[in-house]
Amino acid sequence: MAGKSVPECPRLLELVTDVEHLPKEKLDSALAEHKDHIKDFAYILHDKDKLADGTLKYGHWHIAMRFNRGRRISDVASWFGIPENFFNHSKTGKYDDMLAYLIHANAPDKFQYDSSEVQANFDYREWLKEYKANEKKKLTENRRNELIEMAANGTMRRYNYSQFIRAKEWDTYKRSIQNSWEYRDNAIRSTKRQMEVIYICGTGRCGKSTLAAQIIERKGYSYENSGSSKDRMAPYNGQDAYILDDIRGNSFGFDDLMGILDNFVNRDVPARYRDKSLSECKLMIITTTQPIKEFFKELAIDRPTEPIQQLYGRCGTLIEMDRDNIKIMEYDNEKQEYSEPLITKNNVLSDIKVEKPRTEAERKKRAASMLGIEETALITGYKGISGEPILFSKMYPTIPADVAEKIKHDPEAIKAYLREHPEHKPAKSLI
Repeated sequence: MAGKSVPECPRLLELVTDVEHLPKEKLDSALAEHKDHIKDFAYILHDKDKLADGTLKYGHWHIAMRFNRGRRISDVASWFGIPENFFNHSKTGKYDDMLAYLIHANAPDKFQYDSSEVQANFDYREWLKEYKANEKKKLTENRRNELIEMAANGTMRRYNYSQFIRAKEWDTYKRSIQNSWEYRDNAIRSTKRQMEVIYICGTGRCGKSTLAAQIIERKGYSYENSGSSKDRMAPYNGQDAYILDDIRGNSFGFDDLMGILDNFVNRDVPARYRDKSLSECKLMIITTTQPIKEFFKELAIDRPTEPIQQLYGRCGTLIEMDRDNIKIMEYDNEKQEYSEPLITKNNVLSDIKVEKPRTEAERKKRAASMLGIEETALITGYKGISGEPILFSKMYPTIPADVAEKIKHDPEAIKAYLREHPEHKPAKSLI
């Protein structure tokens, strides 16, 4: 009839009431009397729950019922002689959740009751065994989905996965994670790579590698340094930045290095055991003792017609440094040349503490310990091996003073210069 409310007829109901209002005899009697209407029931006395202040709550029943068909709450309330407001609907619509709550299996912050305290018209323990197995399966699947998502969105990468997953989990989910990384690689590979390249060259021990690391850290990027000369790309595993540290023009084949630095083609680069995708790399830094022209000359030694602009165009920032100064230049694609340099003093190593030379007594103690002898067995003041050092300017007096000052601390730079300028010979009086 219009205007009249329709009574609720749920198939799942929970009755929560204290023992005083519903003695056990009356509870069992009501359940037995209406067994034709109740498909399943299970109940427990909660008498070990505590209030916030630590005192025990008053003992109360939790009764979970599933009916053959929807029943009016008023009817069910009359069966037990309990007011309607003591009955609750299922919060999730799942009877399993109601049954699990009887022992607080799905409420770990509450007192955990033993399954033997539950009375039911079915095998509650068998149900609980199956429930726990299903919950474990759901947790496993949820964790798998979580890890897949983290791998696919770039949160968990090949270099940092141990921060997100334990060894046992890795054994379980390894294939799913690797598939997600491959999926991400393929998705990014189809886009244009956005990678900045900085070329840092300078004399030995002037702070090239330190400067490279400082630049990356200021950007907040994850990074790694290149490996041995046998496999320069081996350590790269999806970091934001990568340092090709202390390389020379002959460290890579021409096509390989051009491919590594190319932003127009997002292709994998060769590595010893597995080609590497640079899709995640936002910054590549080259450090070397070779000026960029010398580097390219050695790189393209078998391809003399290759224009150096191929390397210039890829290395958008050029930094030249020695122990005194740092020069920074940017490549102009229109003019196809680097800008006038911006110059600053080289303070890269100023914060690095240099270990003071040991005193003679300290050197004696250390040497005796290393050799397993008494300090008295060590002789001091012997000059027969090293003698006085020879100044570089005296060894090669014909090399211009400014050039000699720039290369004298760098054996590789000296060798390279002498190869290009064989007219400079060592002083005969010092040979």
